[in-house]
Amino acid sequence: MTTIIGICGKGGVGKTSLSALLVKYLLERDIKPLLVVDADPNANLGRVLGISPEGDVGTICDELLEETKKNPGSLSKHELLRMGLEESIAEEAGYDLITMGRPEGPGCYCYPNQILRSILQTISSQYPVMVVDNEAGLEHLSRRLLHRLDLLLIISGPSPRGLKTAARIRDLVRELKIESKEEHVIVNQVADLDIDWAKYAEPLGFSISGIIPRDPLVEEYDLEERSLLRLPDKSIALQAAFRIFDEVLTGCLT
Repeated sequence: MTTIIGICGKGGVGKTSLSALLVKYLLERDIKPLLVVDADPNANLGRVLGISPEGDVGTICDELLEETKKNPGSLSKHELLRMGLEESIAEEAGYDLITMGRPEGPGCYCYPNQILRSILQTISSQYPVMVVDNEAGLEHLSRRLLHRLDLLLIISGPSPRGLKTAARIRDLVRELKIESKEEHVIVNQVADLDIDWAKYAEPLGFSISGIIPRDPLVEEYDLEERSLLRLPDKSIALQAAFRIFDEVLTGCLT
């Protein structure tokens, strides 16, 4: 069965960068092929991975709706989706990337979300691990893109307020009855490593699984739009992230 790892957190906490570091971690341990999903309509994971996907689910949705309006008796939406699926998957060495994108027209993401869910259910069994970079905030959880998670990584910014948001995400997962075997909170972009984050997390009912320091090298790569898959071993953020992954992934990858 495919191991599903979800990464979520509020905007600006670096969850997409950590998703890329997780992909790097898995590839370096020869866990592949991976299915990597950028489920954020404000898609950035491809850029952080150093690729430019040619298609996305949002665009396909627009094309589907337009095609069915012009030719009501033509191919079904499911058949049209299957035809366009190849264009929406970016095939890279060791992993495939699906990008959610955003519909060009007005309206909600309900239909694109249904299509993405259908795609994941259809093809995920072909991969040993699926990594999902979720939309910033809480709304994506209420759309129930994922019904089951082997591991949920909740990324918090370096502040008590960020930890409170992490607690709300944890609570929403439980309210929606999303099956999550393990949940871990990671505090990212920490400038002061002497802060005792446990004292802020304890009243919220969880512990901190790891701290990742602010890293000028990651910021440099992001500014220059260089792939984090090429981040050197000397990166302090990469070193910290890999130590955390060694701990939290042991159970779900064995």
